[in-house]
Amino acid sequence: MRIWFKRMGRIVFWLIVFVLSLGFLEITGTLSLLEPFRCWALRYSVLCALDNAKTIRVVEHSNRFDRAPGLDPAKETIYATITLSPKQVDELRTALPLSLSHDNSILKCIFEEHQRIEIVEPGGTVTTLHLCFHCGQLYLNENWATEGRMPPGWQTNLSHFISSIGLHPEGPWDQNPDAAK
Repeated sequence: MRIWFKRMGRIVFWLIVFVLSLGFLEITGTLSLLEPFRCWALRYSVLCALDNAKTIRVVEHSNRFDRAPGLDPAKETIYATITLSPKQVDELRTALPLSLSHDNSILKCIFEEHQRIEIVEPGGTVTTLHLCFHCGQLYLNENWATEGRMPPGWQTNLSHFISSIGLHPEGPWDQNPDAAK
């Protein structure tokens, strides 16, 4: 009986060490057990918003880091706004594949968004997906906690989708013939 308690004590000790190690790795971002859930939750949030949408717009705009002549960096300039048709909404949905590996780490580059997808619900609630194709990052709404790399497949698919509706994921953004001057 005494030996059994001694062995159980060792097992419990190593189990505690293991759990604490996983917690440390999760906190430091070295290993995240939550990554599959983050990707799923991000995709789920966007798809639910699309399901409930009254209007979906893709907006191409200036960024505070743009240095074009005559452009006020403190004021956003809208170059183009595309309201999506039902067919385009279906194409957008297919551009968001499910992936269980979502690297939510923040890159060491400046988030230079030039496109956003605005999903307007009947009650007026707006869900906004901010996109930076320069470094492949995104964030949802104004929640910087969701900032991170796009899940695998999203950057390529969204880039093709943005191009297919006549916008410019890689620039030049101010060359759109419908750009507001």
